[in-house]
Amino acid sequence: MAVNSTSSRKTGKPANGRPPKPYADFPLTAYPAGYWCKQIRDKTVYFGRWGRRVDRKLERVEGDGWKAALDLYQLQVHDLQAGRTPRTTDDGLTVAQPMSDQLFDPKGPLGPVRPVGERQHHFPVLATVH
Repeated sequence: MAVNSTSSRKTGKPANGRPPKPYADFPLTAYPAGYWCKQIRDKTVYFGRWGRRVDRKLERVEGDGWKAALDLYQLQVHDLQAGRTPRTTDDGLTVAQPMSDQLFDPKGPLGPVRPVGERQHHFPVLATVH
């Protein structure tokens, strides 16, 4: 059976109103559910939205969201290809004041330093039997 070379090849704009790739070497694909995605290590990874559901209809986001998706892809691609969980840009640590200042501050986070005899015990004192 002869195969017609022009019948099986799709060209032009993607189906279902999906946006085309912004440029030829763009690494992400427009997933039909409204996400930009990429297959990495046999898993589909989503990087941003090109569309949102409004009244059960998919509407495109302004600018198709490809720049934000590309930025996130470039931040995470090396970790994903290595099989690691992607790093976040926020490591959860904030340093408002050096720790040494807190430790040596006489009025530190626990209040002013008092002599041992003046301290109040906020825990029960257990009697020991000898």
